[in-house]
Amino acid sequence: MVPELIFLTVAFIMSEIHGQPLKSHPSWTSCLASGRLCGSLDLSDAVPKITSSIPTEIGLMGGLTLLALDDNLLTGTIPTELGLATLLDTLQIQRNHLNGSLPTELGGLSNVTSVDVSENMLTGAIPTELGRMLRLRSLYLHDNQLGIPYTLENQTVLPTELGLIPPLFTIFAHDNVLAGSIPLEISNLPVLTLCNNIEVCGPVPNNMGLTGFGGEVPYCSEGALAGTNIGN
Repeated sequence: MVPELIFLTVAFIMSEIHGQPLKSHPSWTSCLASGRLCGSLDLSDAVPKITSSIPTEIGLMGGLTLLALDDNLLTGTIPTELGLATLLDTLQIQRNHLNGSLPTELGGLSNVTSVDVSENMLTGAIPTELGRMLRLRSLYLHDNQLGIPYTLENQTVLPTELGLIPPLFTIFAHDNVLAGSIPLEISNLPVLTLCNNIEVCGPVPNNMGLTGFGGEVPYCSEGALAGTNIGN
């Protein structure tokens, strides 16, 4: 291998190891300088990987319609300021190392149609405020640690408010630690996955369209719940 090629190979490997903070990425600085004129920030699977947290200055990019930071090495929590990006249509921050809870301020994303926060390390309850995303069609929450212990009377596995979003078509919520009963309000969703949670229990709504399944969902220690449109 020629020396120049060796040098470039080593430089690429080192860049992958060390990564790059989001604040120093040219696309970020350009978008921040443009303010509301910046409509798209797409750093999916960036090279080198983005290794920092999401800066709070994201709230200054009020013109964003696409935010794609998926398949990186993002850490820290989701900033509450993200809820100020009210023109956002698509949010993709899946497959990172984000932790903490889902901010209630995300409910301010009144124009968003697709939200993907899957495959992170998110914890805590799913905010009822997400029900304010009145244009939402797809919500991907799977492969996190979302949920709270089944300790509250009439606790539902997902907020009933999500079922009141008219265009909502898909919720992937499998592989979390969700606990509670299946709310009637979400039972008409064409695609709903809840398998591999902790304590999905209680009556199955009659209109869920399950084949060969009915009655009570057992109190499950491992929550392997599956059916026509609640798990695959």
